[in-house]
Amino acid sequence: MSSTSFADWSNYVREVCREDLRNQEVGGSIPKIGGEGLTVEVDETLLGRRKSCVGRPLMGQWVLGGIERGSRKVFLTVIPNRTADTLAQHIRRNISPGTTIITDCWKGYGFLSKDPDFNHLTVNHAENFVDPATGAHTQNIERVWREVKSSIPKFGRRMDQVDGYLEAYQWMRMHSDRGMRLHHFFASVARVYPLNFC
Repeated sequence: MSSTSFADWSNYVREVCREDLRNQEVGGSIPKIGGEGLTVEVDETLLGRRKSCVGRPLMGQWVLGGIERGSRKVFLTVIPNRTADTLAQHIRRNISPGTTIITDCWKGYGFLSKDPDFNHLTVNHAENFVDPATGAHTQNIERVWREVKSSIPKFGRRMDQVDGYLEAYQWMRMHSDRGMRLHHFFASVARVYPLNFC
């Protein structure tokens, strides 16, 4: 298969995953994760390129994500920056009120401590990975970031394709049984592109 054909098929697969996820939106909005009695770990990461594969990223895209403990539910969304306003907008859009949210000590999450809709726990990664007083940690979302980054090709990608890669990862996470994943993909194709017989 030529590299062009491979790129076209890859784009098609991501498009099917994206459209299938969006078709599951209830009333035009994304289903939220968390809720009363549930805990969601939230973190942000920078997907980017490094010069000669070393050093800090030179260019990239910030992504905010959360994982609901006790389930495979995640949200991943591209964000323009890590300001408190941006983080607040996306957290409220993706997480149900009543949720206990665990974050690191990034100042942008400070609003959560004052928000009556959420219970906020933090872990200071400069001191430890698990808060000794509360047991709070963000190791599950850190693992998600490792999986996301390993699922994105290191070469031949563009920053404007990040959404597609994130949605493909979320779709694969929903269909974790590898033996049935092809079946689920064809079912998604049928939902996204239904045949109309006359």
